Amino acid sequence: MNKTIASAFAAAALLAGASSASAQEAYSIRGPSLGAHVNFSAIQSDEGEGSSAERGIGGGLKLGFGVTDHITIFLRGDVASVAYEEDVEEMGADSYTLTNIDLGGRYSFASGANAALMPYVELGLSGTSIVDELTIEGETYDVSYSGGGLLLGFGLEYFVNRNVAVDGGLMLGKGRLTNFEFEGEPFDDAEDLDYTTVRMNLGLVFRL
Repeated sequence: MNKTIASAFAAAALLAGASSASAQEAYSIRGPSLGAHVNFSAIQSDEGEGSSAERGIGGGLKLGFGVTDHITIFLRGDVASVAYEEDVEEMGADSYTLTNIDLGGRYSFASGANAALMPYVELGLSGTSIVDELTIEGETYDVSYSGGGLLLGFGLEYFVNRNVAVDGGLMLGKGRLTNFEFEGEPFDDAEDLDYTTVRMNLGLVFRL
């Protein structure tokens, strides 16, 4: 009988140890991940005092790889249709396409090995482009502006299970538009333009 009881306790201890190890691995950020999200974007020119932000809604994707239990490197792309601050219907446009491409790192904070809720901060490089079609005297022309800058982000990631998490974040960007093209040709007479971007993303992340 004593041997049977001892065996039962040993089996229970082994099961508890296995469950504890499984729990510790349940919410790991290590390895590859793929995310998809809806996006709210705003951009504002830093030139002049009268400029106000132009806003729009879109979506994006994010590829990530968890290097450690706290550090993830990522590549993220966001695209949004942004409404002009002022009415420019006489030029055949009321909105333009804003694209942001980010390459950076994320540091996740966790209260324990089995923490489902992980606050994080991000730092990286961000490329920004604006693409539009303008109509001048009945002719339509493609116009684009592009440049880059720095990105700082904050957010929360909540694990629904070990493979799926809800991710919500706020990203702030500062940069300069330095490349201007008209019908695919560089337009050298245009001046560089400093800008600020604010983005809010909400979506799902899948650990692969």
